[in-house]
Amino acid sequence: MKLNKKLSLLLLLVTTTALLAQERDVSKWIEIPCPKDPQSAEGALWFYRANYSTNEWRVFRDNQAVCAMLKTKTNLVTGEVPKFTPETGKFRRVAASLKVADGWLVGFNHGEWGGALYWFSPDGTEKYEISKGNIVDFIQASNRIFAISGLAHLGLSEGSILSISQSSNQTPWQITNRWRLPQAPEVVIQHPDGDLLIALSDSFVSVTLDGKIKTIVKEGRWGSLYPFSMVLSGDARTAYVGMRQFVAKVTLKNGRVSFLVPDRSYLNQLPKEEEDRIRKIYGK
Repeated sequence: MKLNKKLSLLLLLVTTTALLAQERDVSKWIEIPCPKDPQSAEGALWFYRANYSTNEWRVFRDNQAVCAMLKTKTNLVTGEVPKFTPETGKFRRVAASLKVADGWLVGFNHGEWGGALYWFSPDGTEKYEISKGNIVDFIQASNRIFAISGLAHLGLSEGSILSISQSSNQTPWQITNRWRLPQAPEVVIQHPDGDLLIALSDSFVSVTLDGKIKTIVKEGRWGSLYPFSMVLSGDARTAYVGMRQFVAKVTLKNGRVSFLVPDRSYLNQLPKEEEDRIRKIYGK
């Protein structure tokens, strides 16, 4: 009896380890084709199944390998965070923070309820507002600081890149440049060539540090799948975007998008009556 229990535990451990390894290594994942017509019944079902999935993938690099784990299984913290709790009278949900010479830049994002960019002193006792708007992230590039800002809500999708600077440590931080984005930004990283790569609410662009925008993917098909993490492949030719249900593989040269999962067991299924309802609405 004891031997059987030990064997069962061993088999469970081996199976769990194999599943975790499969979840991690994106190169072993399979592609799930996305129907060409989003207005077709199959296109609508593809979207609704993904949108209602409980799986959300966080991508990261392990040396040269691109990996992903379910958001609920890992909490990867990158960079320093303030020892105090940044908050203002209205905002408490910190979206991003960046340590600077005279304190902290803090971005708040309350979705449709607004957001703002603030400076806080090193101990958090002093603060002032730099700009209004929902802050998604900060990027430091070529000794410059950029705040990525925007919101997608109820058909509205807009965004900006804000260049932030101060003339000295004794002067306030201010916005020195603002470049409009075609849609709301979801997640941003910097390419080794210096350009910013931004997954927008339903497209993908690169932006030079002087504000020139190039569209890489016109229609990403990940609207409402909430992209929230992104990494580059070791050769920097491919971006991987973690989101609900899928990891999207974006080939930067030609804009091809592949939607990946470890295997088909990770695909969400809708109740039959819900699928029938959607097919009826879309005519098939």
